[in-house]
Amino acid sequence: MIASRLKQQKHTLYLLIFLIPVGFLSKMVSTGYWSWIGDHLAGALYEIFWILLVYLFFSDKVNILILPLTVFSITCLLEITQLWHPPWLAIIRETYPGKILIGTTFSWWDFPFYAIGSLGGWIWLRRCEKRLQQKIF
Repeated sequence: MIASRLKQQKHTLYLLIFLIPVGFLSKMVSTGYWSWIGDHLAGALYEIFWILLVYLFFSDKVNILILPLTVFSITCLLEITQLWHPPWLAIIRETYPGKILIGTTFSWWDFPFYAIGSLGGWIWLRRCEKRLQQKIF
């Protein structure tokens, strides 16, 4: 079981390593027809990233349904906070990490992509857990 869990964590780590540059590159696509990639698809990748990162470190402790729902809820809350513009938060949002982590502009169109990303993350987790169960029995 431990060997199977380590193998799943290794695969999850590989996917995270793949997602990081793809996520950053997707944010760079911001003109013309393809602007939806940087504006919205990056949100789906953001969801998957956070789900997998938490799963990587806490795979034996997390509920695979609760984790994506929690990440989705937190991301939606962060999106809503983009309607709030106190000076201290504006300063944070002007930095590159602030732009990447908490965003700058509210968009209703981000919510469906957050849901898609959470679903994708859940599918990955479900796949991992099914493989682990097959190895046990």
